[in-house]
Amino acid sequence: MRVEQAGAVLAILRTGSFSAAARELGVGQSTLSEGARSLERELGAELLRRSRRGVTATTVGQAVRPALERIVAAAEEIADVVAGGGVRRLRIGAVSAAVGTVLADATADLLAAAPGLELRVRAAGSAEIVAGVSSGELDAGLVVVGPEAQDLTLVPLLTCRLGVCVPVGHWLADPDEVDVVTSAELDGERLVAHRPGYRVAELVDALLPGADVVHRADNTETAKAMVAAGVGVAVLPELSLTDADRDALAWRPLHPPEAVTVALVHSAEAGEVVRVFREIVVRRASRSAHGVFP
Repeated sequence: MRVEQAGAVLAILRTGSFSAAARELGVGQSTLSEGARSLERELGAELLRRSRRGVTATTVGQAVRPALERIVAAAEEIADVVAGGGVRRLRIGAVSAAVGTVLADATADLLAAAPGLELRVRAAGSAEIVAGVSSGELDAGLVVVGPEAQDLTLVPLLTCRLGVCVPVGHWLADPDEVDVVTSAELDGERLVAHRPGYRVAELVDALLPGADVVHRADNTETAKAMVAAGVGVAVLPELSLTDADRDALAWRPLHPPEAVTVALVHSAEAGEVVRVFREIVVRRASRSAHGVFP
């Protein structure tokens, strides 16, 4: 078994698709696919269940996933020791709503406080990030509160409203006609949603049961691009829209109001770099204009 094989299978399970996993790892899709298939042949068992709705783990895949995560984490640790003899590294998982807000605000302060630090950021869904921190594959995560985080420390950072993202020109985008959006007003609208693994996907499925979901996006940027192209509308945290998005997209809050909380999650035995990051991100969040500090 090679580390690359384990990494290929884990990336496919994280993203739910071969194409997204190939982009994440920076390899060709055929190379990635062969790495996963060769590991399945070597083990004599299928690890991945392939369908039109995406890729998920088989029962065997679920059982071996923690071991694969430990293999990849150990290989990265060995590489760091060999390359730098003490190179400091921080591996962070972050939901899209946190990347351009909390994380972006904190990064400069973090690198100033820890010169020489290698910062690795992985965009993923909250459930995947919590699993990564639990297994040791990630040092910390910025998540939307919801998934169980047993034996982990959860630090609420800020809250923000959920709302409907629509293309400019859509009738819901007219500020003179629409201040808030109810579930009834979304009847008949095609919906762009996140794939399973994202807390927002769970919330939308609960708020809009039976909705006409026409696309499950790998990340928020893809969801926004689909909305801008007229594929459908999307329910997103207000944090998800940047100033640059406002030329093509509009956002209206849901009614009754719904909100999500972005939090930092890390191991109870956090190392020095994680503790420094925690101090910085809490301080930055308390000053943030992106949400309301709890």
